[in-house]
Amino acid sequence: MGHGVIPNVAMKPKPVALLLIVYCAFIVGCSSRTEVLPADTWSEGCVELAPYQNGYRLNGMCCSYILMPTLRIDRNQTFTVKASYYTFNGAGFIDIPTNVRGELSPNRRTLTLRYTVNGSTTTHTLEPGRARMYCLCGCD
Repeated sequence: MGHGVIPNVAMKPKPVALLLIVYCAFIVGCSSRTEVLPADTWSEGCVELAPYQNGYRLNGMCCSYILMPTLRIDRNQTFTVKASYYTFNGAGFIDIPTNVRGELSPNRRTLTLRYTVNGSTTTHTLEPGRARMYCLCGCD
């Protein structure tokens, strides 16, 4: 190298700085990330929320059930998902779109679900574990 030529060391810190910025952004992004529910199966009486295919199914209600995508809670311990409410109409099950709002209690031992179908709001207060009851219903 000739006199007065300084090697290009100024370029080397830039990729490291860029990597550090990306890492910090990743960490910040992860801190607001959602997490899955603390238990797979939740229940209240005959009603049970359990994994089903790639999401969840709320069943045990007479002549109806709800299919939901994977549920993830946010930092406020809540979630809202678009769901399909299926009800028996005499000839088969029909799909009624609805939104399901869930709220996990601060101690993570109670999951409250709310949804509205045909102007009527239903609330279920679920606890971890499988349904302990089985309710028989006649769907005409």
